[in-house]
Amino acid sequence: MPIDVDSEEWKKGRRLDPLEVHITDFLRHNDEQAFTLEEITDHIIEDEADALFLLDGVDEEQALEEVDEETYGLIKSRIAMKLEDLGWRNFIEWKVIGYEDDDIGTVYFTNSDKEPVSPLAKIQDVYPRKFSGIEEDIEDLADDVEELQYAVNNLRRENY
Repeated sequence: MPIDVDSEEWKKGRRLDPLEVHITDFLRHNDEQAFTLEEITDHIIEDEADALFLLDGVDEEQALEEVDEETYGLIKSRIAMKLEDLGWRNFIEWKVIGYEDDDIGTVYFTNSDKEPVSPLAKIQDVYPRKFSGIEEDIEDLADDVEELQYAVNNLRRENY
């Protein structure tokens, strides 16, 4: 049954990113392991590519064999950006493993047991309060300046 886009249901609805949902579900269901970007990409391509519109119409069983290098790179880049976003919001954790003097190491990702954080919520919650305080200070200063201008104008009138 359709709903009206002006309704409260629609306004309170949430827009989910299917790629984010699949990545977090995969990591949550395997929360005792950490995976490389390539392993996560391979999983997404093998199991979720068609559902995520990454490879429209490709048989999931043969998806990895049919993906050319350029397409694989594009999908991997998209997943890497999503992992960065999820890490920033504490939904996942990542660490570099095998980092030695000459080796750059390998980045592994896993589910996070930290409290998820929405940076936008912080911005909307914390910063407006700070700006409100600054705004009040500016208003107080404006009132003080206005009083000084009034006093200066009165002194000028008296001296003329």
